[in-house]
Amino acid sequence: MIRILLFSIFLVFVSQWGIAQEDGEIKWENGKKYQYHLVKPKETLYGISKQYNVKVNDILLYNTEALDGLREGIMLKIPLFAVTKKDAKEVVELHDDELIYIVEAGQTIYSICKEYDVTEEALRERNPELLGGLKVGMKLVVPIKIESLVNDVADYSSEKSFEITDTIPDTLLRDSNVVEVALLLPFFFDQNDTLNKYEFLDNKPLSLPKNADISMSYFLGVKMALDSLTKLGVTSSVKVFDTAGDSLVMKKLLAENDFNEYDLVIGPAYKYNLELLCQQINQPATAIVSPFYHKEDVLTWNKQMVKLSPNPNAEMDEVQKYLQRDHLNSNVIFLYESTQKDDYMRAKDLEQAFNTYRLTYGDSVKTLAASVNYRANGIDGLVGYLDAFQENVLVVPSSDEAFITRLFIQLNPALEDFQFRVIGMDNWKGFSSFEPFYFELYKVHFPSTGGVDYTRESVQHFVKDYYKIIKNEPNDFTFQAFDVAFYIGKNIYEHKGYKHSYLVGQFYEGMFFQFYFKYTTADQGVENHQTYMVRFKDYQIQTISNHE
Repeated sequence: MIRILLFSIFLVFVSQWGIAQEDGEIKWENGKKYQYHLVKPKETLYGISKQYNVKVNDILLYNTEALDGLREGIMLKIPLFAVTKKDAKEVVELHDDELIYIVEAGQTIYSICKEYDVTEEALRERNPELLGGLKVGMKLVVPIKIESLVNDVADYSSEKSFEITDTIPDTLLRDSNVVEVALLLPFFFDQNDTLNKYEFLDNKPLSLPKNADISMSYFLGVKMALDSLTKLGVTSSVKVFDTAGDSLVMKKLLAENDFNEYDLVIGPAYKYNLELLCQQINQPATAIVSPFYHKEDVLTWNKQMVKLSPNPNAEMDEVQKYLQRDHLNSNVIFLYESTQKDDYMRAKDLEQAFNTYRLTYGDSVKTLAASVNYRANGIDGLVGYLDAFQENVLVVPSSDEAFITRLFIQLNPALEDFQFRVIGMDNWKGFSSFEPFYFELYKVHFPSTGGVDYTRESVQHFVKDYYKIIKNEPNDFTFQAFDVAFYIGKNIYEHKGYKHSYLVGQFYEGMFFQFYFKYTTADQGVENHQTYMVRFKDYQIQTISNHE
């Protein structure tokens, strides 16, 4: 038997706003020029940033109240002194079905391909000169459909902007004041009788069965999020469906339930079941979130997909920014294994972009950063590139656990003569064969797509509240679920329905995730692009600030 748990929360929403300045008023403060902007219905941070030609992050810097989401009636303080002089239309030219693009400092092949939705193979085929590396000022021929490009370079506040994936008439939005959430995960209720004894609304202690602990942790995070939304006046209802990790059970659930009726559907956990769900959902006002499957192909299954984890290209862009900011004049070496094509391409792309930037902005650089084939050269070959008089920054854009483990072991003798800082990838923290000792020893840094900072006051309060109810500590899945349900649920309630545009271009910092969603292509969902650099220090993962 498939059991369904249901609980609902109802409260009244009350809000008050105060406005100190006039909309459009310009003021000078401490020698800097600002303009005040009153947020109108359906406006987004991204649209406002385009209107004033100011970066979203610059707006957020002077309007911290917008970090939790943009709301109608907020008075924003626009830093006019931060206006970006360069317009996107100045860097491109159109010729038939191709774009002539001028490369800027710090850009990579990966970032250009991602921006214009073109494969690297197609870009290299049309631009054979890329064999010599990417250079600032180089004109690239980018094969792209004209109608797609016009959308991409147009003013994003225009109705004909790239929000083609989000052309949902308001008449199709649900006329409801209740946020309806469906959670589809393997709880194995038939095998775990203790789950049926747990009364969620009575806040009784819960003993989590081993084969359902991840699902239950995720559910409890959703419950905590909805409880928090209740305090803000948000009305919500959630149904929990047990998929039992079985495709036959999933098919039965789909036959008995119409998940188009929900505003937010979280799950299922497994790829095949998620594909089955995507085949049923055709309601443009339903958001689908995959909590555990994060590969790129998930975006192609349904236009309503919300992908939580950034792709590797976003990680590499974050690494590039970190190197340019903190290690422009350091001894930087890019390592790869010749058997891993993706690793090679990432290393070479990072090397070319970094050297281009170093030549433009570096301080009298005599040598350029090198990329080293570790399989061909080994530790002896690597030593030839090391500097005994300064820290050596090894950038290893690989997800191969065996390669990274072997590298760390073989580097150990070199510690007597050299100092290292190793830049890796986010999935390293999940390597089972790694001891924290290695991360500490090599000062490992990597671009993170999510993590919990237990020094934050909000996290500490959450842990205390969670313990009062569950008599246990929350884990990463609990924090992830809280961020998803709270952020998306709050947006759905405030806008009386769901559209991708309510998330796109908005920065949100949760307890595990940082969200900054972007459109992918016209016929796909939205993807989180927010990454940030972290380091392993004192046997803990810490977010780093500038020059650390």
